[in-house]
Amino acid sequence: MSTTLPPPDLSKPPRTAHGHGWLLTSLGALLVAGILIAVNWFFSLTSSNFDFTENRVHTLSDGTRNILKRVDTDVTIKLFVSPMDDMQPQFRPVVQQVEGWLERYHELSPNFVKVQKFEVQPASDEEQAAAAAGIEPQGGRMYFGISVTCLDKTSTIPFVPALMAPFIDQDRIEFGLSGAITEVITSKKKVVGLMTALPITGNAMPFGGRGAPAWAFYEGLKSQYEVKTVEMGTTKIDDDISVLVMLHPAGITDEAQWAVDQYLLKGGHVIAFLDPYSLIASQSGQQGMPPGMGGGGGIPVTSNLSKLLGAWGYTLEDKLVADLGYATALGPNYTNPLLPTLSTDAVNKTSDITKQLSDFWLVYPGAFSGSPASGLTENILLTTSPKVQMVDLSNASPNPGSQQSMMQVERLKQNFVSEGKKRILAFQLSGKFKTAFPNGKPDAPPPTPPQGGGGGMNGLPPGLNFGGPQGEAGQPGTPAEPASAVPAPAPETPAPAATPAPAAVNPPEAPAPAVPPAPAPAPAPASAPAVQAPAPVPAPAPAPAETADPLLPPPAGGATPPVAAAADPSKPESLKEGTKDGLVFLVSDTDMLADMLTRQILQNSNIPFAQNLVDQAAGDQDLMSIRSRGSSRRPFDTLNNIQAAAEEKIKGEMQQMNAEVEKLNRDISTQKSAKDRNNALFAGLRNMELKQREINLKIYEKQKEARKEYQAQEDKIKWMNVLLMPLLVAAIGILIWIIRKIKTSAR
Repeated sequence: MSTTLPPPDLSKPPRTAHGHGWLLTSLGALLVAGILIAVNWFFSLTSSNFDFTENRVHTLSDGTRNILKRVDTDVTIKLFVSPMDDMQPQFRPVVQQVEGWLERYHELSPNFVKVQKFEVQPASDEEQAAAAAGIEPQGGRMYFGISVTCLDKTSTIPFVPALMAPFIDQDRIEFGLSGAITEVITSKKKVVGLMTALPITGNAMPFGGRGAPAWAFYEGLKSQYEVKTVEMGTTKIDDDISVLVMLHPAGITDEAQWAVDQYLLKGGHVIAFLDPYSLIASQSGQQGMPPGMGGGGGIPVTSNLSKLLGAWGYTLEDKLVADLGYATALGPNYTNPLLPTLSTDAVNKTSDITKQLSDFWLVYPGAFSGSPASGLTENILLTTSPKVQMVDLSNASPNPGSQQSMMQVERLKQNFVSEGKKRILAFQLSGKFKTAFPNGKPDAPPPTPPQGGGGGMNGLPPGLNFGGPQGEAGQPGTPAEPASAVPAPAPETPAPAATPAPAAVNPPEAPAPAVPPAPAPAPAPASAPAVQAPAPVPAPAPAPAETADPLLPPPAGGATPPVAAAADPSKPESLKEGTKDGLVFLVSDTDMLADMLTRQILQNSNIPFAQNLVDQAAGDQDLMSIRSRGSSRRPFDTLNNIQAAAEEKIKGEMQQMNAEVEKLNRDISTQKSAKDRNNALFAGLRNMELKQREINLKIYEKQKEARKEYQAQEDKIKWMNVLLMPLLVAAIGILIWIIRKIKTSAR
């Protein structure tokens, strides 16, 4: 007997679907949580991360990887850090960041790079270990330093935040660690020659002045290279010098330029920072002296290599760059085009030296003009903007922040005439150079009289002597030869032998009566060979290869042949053309490396640029690639352009007011009587007062408009940064919702 089942009640949902839905949802949530935990655990086993920054500054660069490949001996990196409770709050997250960097170094070379962390407590073994490694507490009892050791060599980073200052830049720690590893694994440092007239080494200033610290650029050179001082009057660049750095070589002699020339022709590498007006040099002597006057007792403000530059096809103009396009803002309504701040548009992004650098700050720079000589290749590194004008050196001031200097800059901007083309600030020359001294080594300059007050050592003003052999009066060279040569002509001048000149037919009779009163016979023979000296002295010059036979006839000329023989061998050694490819970097500013001029110099690319030049010239591409990852500052070019446009609008009003003043002066000067001149003056002053009020009101309105535009653009950028990402996420969510809605409707 069959029974029929009742029809299902379709008004109720199936029990299985409704009863087990919560179970499926719970299992899905648990599965997602399990996946998240597994992913986090997996990534906790490694220091790898995703880096979406512009220059991938949180990822170890190829330069670091290449350095670690060269490590074939155990390198121990020790991190000394205080407990978290003893650390200042702003440094606590930095500790974890540094630990992450150290783990990445270990992962790249696990067999040789060992990482150890020491938590330093007071009166502990870790504190003793920190002291032994050269790590000292900072700000009381806070430790945060790193030591890198390989065999018997140790390099330290005493305080990590100082390396990353003035703002926390994680990319700086990579260069510090990689540089320390390079230092300890290198058996012998390369030699860098340094020729400078500036107090870059931090030596005490003359006249009992207070000593100054060494420049950051110099400290960086010492940590990576062996630095050897090269005198401004040198006659030879040592062969062991890999790179010659010339920083404001003011007062360089022709002999020294010839030595640089010969060094370059042998394949040498030269970096020259020149300057039409050095602010540091201007502050070394008397304040307030006009540019180029030197200000007695100070360093010459101008440095140039005119003979070398001419042979290479270039000149450094004796003028200053005024760049309205890159004028530095020094106040709400004040910009200075003589102190330009270069942005990325001024930087060559195809060169390994500058492609990742930006934001350069220059002080009274000059500009190079010309084209490379035959056989040389030019590579421009830094340029001005097209809104540039070359102005006279009188526009420079030893105190750029003074009221007088600011007024002078304002007058300069009012009369500014743009050239409309970019100027060269820094460039590279490479190839086979030709000599700048086709006639061979130039003659040494004549010795300066000790009492003459004609100058100090190496062409510097009196009293300023920076090292090297010198006499008591600061003269270059050894004083032995001038001392013996100066007294000789002294008795010759008052000697009676000069008066009987008509009796020159019988020369033996003239000196006869002079011999008894003068016991030393030196004056008599000194005058006799002096007449014959011109005959034998030029003879060996055109024929240095001959034997000594032509020099034998003069019996008293025994003193002259050694002099000619000592000077001749240098001339055959004078090269006329390069035997190897040479390399030259030229920069038209020296103050850009003076860290005492600005507290923000570590925020720009000035020092990294200079160090990159040295690394490129020395052949250390790896460290250069790490350092070039560069500056985290990004100047607001758009806002700067708004400010420049506002000043351009005001410029016309200022010129109009200046024209009114000139017209008033002309009207007053044309009056004949004093009464008429006074009446014209008072009437003109009243008119000028009304006119000035009108112009000032226009200037204020234009400044107000520019400020509104500036503020609007700034707010736009700010709100874009704040709202762009949430709006993007919301848009994606809405798009997904629409797609799902379309699919649901299709069913």
